[in-house]
Amino acid sequence: MEHIKKKMLAMKLDKENAVDEADQLEAKLREKELEMQTKMKKLLKLSRKFNKLIRIRKLHKLN
Repeated sequence: MEHIKKKMLAMKLDKENAVDEADQLEAKLREKELEMQTKMKKLLKLSRKFNKLIRIRKLHKLN
């Protein structure tokens, strides 16, 4: 009976550790998603600037 109690306690601890790890990974995922969103906005901004410069360059070549 004592062996079963120890096994149940070990399984409970394993479950708690797995839940804690899942929570940490979910928080890290949210952080990385936010970081990616910020970088995507920056990339879009730079892309727009680049396209604007290309249009200006083409206009100067025409004149």
